[in-house]
Amino acid sequence: MCLIRENAALRDENCALREQVADVSERNAELTALIGDLRNEIAVLKKVPKRPRLKPSGMDKGAGGGEDGGSGNGGVRRRGRKRPVADRRETVDLQVDPSQLPEGSVFKGWKS
Repeated sequence: MCLIRENAALRDENCALREQVADVSERNAELTALIGDLRNEIAVLKKVPKRPRLKPSGMDKGAGGGEDGGSGNGGVRRRGRKRPVADRRETVDLQVDPSQLPEGSVFKGWKS
């Protein structure tokens, strides 16, 4: 009997949680629409053109990827270029003691 009462209590709690999720999802959709409207209003106030309404692309339907272990990033490519090698290179400051140099030696420049 105890398990039956516990099962019924869990079902009631499950139903209540599902209703909360539905309410939160509805509220989220309302807020998302409101945010879009506010962004458009800000664009008008800044005298910037409205954001375009984008329709979903038909290309996404056959993209694969998903559950079968695709690349994981949904086919999104990284934009922009990588930093040049010179920016990634570490700089090494080398200090030479002049007393350690052989007599008559001349500095002829750095080789890269």
